[in-house]
Amino acid sequence: DAVVIYQASFADDEFVGFADFLLRDSDGRWIVQDTKLARHARVTALMQLAAYVDRLDQLRVPRADEVQLLLGDGSTSTHRVDDLLPVYALRRQRLRALLEDRLSASVPIAWDDPRGELGVLACGRCPTCE
Repeated sequence: DAVVIYQASFADDEFVGFADFLLRDSDGRWIVQDTKLARHARVTALMQLAAYVDRLDQLRVPRADEVQLLLGDGSTSTHRVDDLLPVYALRRQRLRALLEDRLSASVPIAWDDPRGELGVLACGRCPTCE
């Protein structure tokens, strides 16, 4: 049996992703690992790991209680899955709502759109929004 899976692919009707590594622990459970050039863990990277774990759970694949980011400075940042999954579920639910709202709109949505909870305030990625 494999001890490491490189570029493990995950997909469902809404999601496609590739975990850099799945590492089998001594209990036969898979630890999800992803590499990042950053020197510290970022929320987006943690949500990515949570997405992979969520898919493992859906597939009933035994997984570890922790995930790991292998950072650009050579360190490993370890995080509890139970801390990540609730946040991931909320963010994925919000993304679904934003997509459904956008798909039903007839015109492009502006950054300052005032639609309450679905209001898009900033992308969070470009220099203007950071």
